[in-house]
Amino acid sequence: MPTGKDFIKFLLNQKSEWTERLDVENITAELLSYAGLDINHDLDNLDSRIVERILRKVVENYKDKEELSLRVKFFKVMLDFAGSPAAVKLSHRIPIRRKAPEIRKKSFQTVINGYSVDEAIREASRCFTCKEATCISGCPAKTSIPAFMQAVASGKLDVARRIILNVSPFIGVTGYACFHPCESKCLHSLVGGEGPSISLIKRVVYENSSKIVPSIKTSTGHKVAIIGSGPAGITAAYHLRMEGHDVTIFDESPVIGGMLMLGIPPYRLPRHVVNDEISTLKEMGVTFVVGKSLGNDISISELFRQGFQAIFLAIGAMKPQRIGIPGEDLDGVVAALDFLKNVNMGHEVKVSRNVVVIGGGDVAIDAARTALRLGAESVRILYRRSEAEMPAKREHVEEAIEEGVIIMYLTAPKKFIGVDGKLSGVECIKMKLGPPDSSGRRRPIPIEGSEFIVESEMAIIAIGQTPNTELLKKEGLQTTDDGCILVNEKLETSIRGVFAGGDLVRGPSTLVDAIADGRTAAKHINEYLREMSLNRIKGQ
Repeated sequence: MPTGKDFIKFLLNQKSEWTERLDVENITAELLSYAGLDINHDLDNLDSRIVERILRKVVENYKDKEELSLRVKFFKVMLDFAGSPAAVKLSHRIPIRRKAPEIRKKSFQTVINGYSVDEAIREASRCFTCKEATCISGCPAKTSIPAFMQAVASGKLDVARRIILNVSPFIGVTGYACFHPCESKCLHSLVGGEGPSISLIKRVVYENSSKIVPSIKTSTGHKVAIIGSGPAGITAAYHLRMEGHDVTIFDESPVIGGMLMLGIPPYRLPRHVVNDEISTLKEMGVTFVVGKSLGNDISISELFRQGFQAIFLAIGAMKPQRIGIPGEDLDGVVAALDFLKNVNMGHEVKVSRNVVVIGGGDVAIDAARTALRLGAESVRILYRRSEAEMPAKREHVEEAIEEGVIIMYLTAPKKFIGVDGKLSGVECIKMKLGPPDSSGRRRPIPIEGSEFIVESEMAIIAIGQTPNTELLKKEGLQTTDDGCILVNEKLETSIRGVFAGGDLVRGPSTLVDAIADGRTAAKHINEYLREMSLNRIKGQ
């Protein structure tokens, strides 16, 4: 078997670029020392676990990206020389394929083409199945990523599905729409590469494995009401039903799925995927009641009177923030969430020739791309900070630009201009960046005398949403200073037996954050109901 010393001789005989740039003997010894080895050891010792240990030490010791990259590339040459199976794990990611911009901007069909099963297996084989799985810590829902990746790498897609189902019913949904923060914590990313496309691998699992309806424990007799059928509410219902509780989900919309159906455009998340995964809960026995809103049709006190022993609030942050500049009430000025909801519900929505979108988040990007698909000829996004501060997901921004959306950075609206009550343009002002504000981003400062006008007959405001604070207070719930609902570490509100999660607690956040809250809330609601049963037995 080749040793580290053999590798050094090989490089010196080759007179490669490495011998010109590095002291190959010292760097070989250094890398092997991270695993307690020296240059006399056989390189067949370099299995995946040892490779992980070495790479994490490289990350720890080299903060300079160039130095880090140099050592990772050198280590890859060593693994190739040794014939280590771990060498394939440092290969490049299989490219993510997208439809051509000129095709995709004309329809609501899915933008990203998925992997084949074979590609998913090869991608999953690049996973180090790390002992120190930082990908799990990067996932708010704490999905067992190495376990399901290992199952996919072995071609066991049904096993992979079961592993993901331990966390939530959303395999396809997360495969299409998750922002996959886990990938940025992957060891590959930490060493400057691209790790396996975890979300696309989930999508393959969804599309190519057998549907599974989880088994239900013996009925507990407890009734739980969940208000809101978005990802937090659905996830909570899923786990509570598996525990044997009777679960009813109430939603004010006629459509089940919350923001999955109403807020995310179908080119990012096909509707049939959401409906399919929600059908699993119906088969599990979860009851859905639509067209019932908190504060109007149902109340917390009424639900308790009806025999529900615990309530989970997952109504999201659905109230659009007003921008607070003159002309906001002109015909043609609309809230982004209302715009997206109407489109996603199949209502006829007309857009003007020139559309302006105000904001820099993912809702702004979705609104702009949706306006293009509805026939707008010119779509401009006004964002008051620079590209570096823009919170929208980078890949979605790039896709929007490819499709023809123009982003005007360091630009803020000053007032909406109208003729006969209808929007005709937006007066803008250029900005410069000052010191960081409370958000941690540099504060935008108007540049005096830099005003100009952008012609537009439609302005879509996408500067954020908040929970309906007045509704929450009316129900007797305590709220935070920023208008969200106040909860403790168990996600229990100021009312005993009432829990809350998702955007209602966090403010606008991500799909996987909502899933995480749903799972956490279910755990604590289950404990609460178990304690209730024990107290009843004790006669308390």
